Amino acid sequence: VLPILEHLGLSVMAARPYDIVLKDGRRFYINNFSVHYGESAEIKIDDVQDIFQDAFDNVWHGRAENDGFNTS
Repeated sequence: VLPILEHLGLSVMAARPYDIVLKDGRRFYINNFSVHYGESAEIKIDDVQDIFQDAFDNVWHGRAENDGFNTS
């Protein structure tokens, strides 16, 4: 996940892992990342949310390369 976030133009400042165990014994892991975007003083999340999620999903599922071209 970290390289994908960094190639999308974010700096990961901290990562907090959480281990979730359900009553039925199933276990899940959640990582909460604190990130910084240095290209702009202000980002309107509503304006970039869909584009960011689509880009991340495409890289995660191998439909796009995980490289520096993703920062634009």
